[in-house]
Amino acid sequence: MRWIPGARLFRVGGRPQEPAESSELTLLLVKISSNADGGNNGSRLLDELISTAHRPRTAGPSGNMELRMLRESPGNQRIARAAADVVLERAYADPAFGAALDTWRRKEQVREYLGPPAGEAGSKQDKKNRTERSTGRRFLIWASAAISTAATALVVTFTVGIPGDVNNLRSNLGQPVMVKVLPGPSAGLFEALPEPVVLAGKQMAGLTSSQWLAGHGAVAVRDLYVELIVTGRRSSGVQIVNIQPMTSCHSALAGTILDFPGQGAVTNTQLVYNLVNPLAPPSYVVGLGGAAEKNYFQHYTVSLKKGEQFTFLIHAYMYTAEYCQFSLNMAVNDGGRIVDQKINNNGAPFAITGTCAAASRLPFSCYHDAYLGGPEAAYVDPSLADQPGMPWIKVNPETYSP
Repeated sequence: MRWIPGARLFRVGGRPQEPAESSELTLLLVKISSNADGGNNGSRLLDELISTAHRPRTAGPSGNMELRMLRESPGNQRIARAAADVVLERAYADPAFGAALDTWRRKEQVREYLGPPAGEAGSKQDKKNRTERSTGRRFLIWASAAISTAATALVVTFTVGIPGDVNNLRSNLGQPVMVKVLPGPSAGLFEALPEPVVLAGKQMAGLTSSQWLAGHGAVAVRDLYVELIVTGRRSSGVQIVNIQPMTSCHSALAGTILDFPGQGAVTNTQLVYNLVNPLAPPSYVVGLGGAAEKNYFQHYTVSLKKGEQFTFLIHAYMYTAEYCQFSLNMAVNDGGRIVDQKINNNGAPFAITGTCAAASRLPFSCYHDAYLGGPEAAYVDPSLADQPGMPWIKVNPETYSP
């Protein structure tokens, strides 16, 4: 399939990633996602395209993740370009999807964003010829898709009609992989709160309580570690072929900073995600002090038999002055069909914030309140070194330098 500049149609043949083709679709996605012409059409049209991309596929990315990220970050040209590239690549490889994409493009509301195609003002005979050629192309694409659908339906009919073990059928219901989310290893406590918090004396003892931290909206600063324990649920086995974050970001939190260094170390293999560039393939680090390697899923596929487990250690980082909420999109090969599973933090989004201070300023200078615990507190006030428990002290964020 090919996106044709000017005519803006799809046809069989040609590679989809030519600059002009991708740029035109990128511009369309930017306009639609940002509602450049006003009203709610853009949001609705983008949702329709996301729904189209969500249809089952046999291989490769669907474009669904990139389009959802664009909905979270309207008008973002970098995300729109990534979405355009993936959508065009899929349209090239999947005629049925290309036909659906062409149908979406022909909607009157989409055409309003595009403006009249090149040559639209030609003669009536030219328009008639273009219509006939276009109708012929659409018929061939529709016929191909219909034959494919009929064949698939035939296979499904015979497969379902075969008597089998009831428990085996039940095991294949629902998502192909069961996921358990746990906090990852941590070298202490380094978190930020959205609001100023003024504490004194014994009140500061609660800063180490996970319940207190959660109640005040505490978020990991700079680095977040999460464990994903995945379990296969298909008797025929499944393969995890990708995990990618879907982010929504704004300015970093600047209420209160809590710093309590620890002695822990991360020794397992990590999948590393830079949330400044969430569409980049994850790099990975093997063991403590290992060198970072590029693109984990280009080198490894995690295969799971029914009941078999594997643990991913996710390391997401944000080293710029941004606060991000995100979920993880896990692509699973389930019997030759790629299924997208959305993973969140047990019902809530994962969250992380970079520090809010500019590089030229002291690192805590942008926060309203700052508290130090453990070794850091004892470093500032040596009298705390001999105190039992885990003492905290309040410091002046405008003058404190770690």
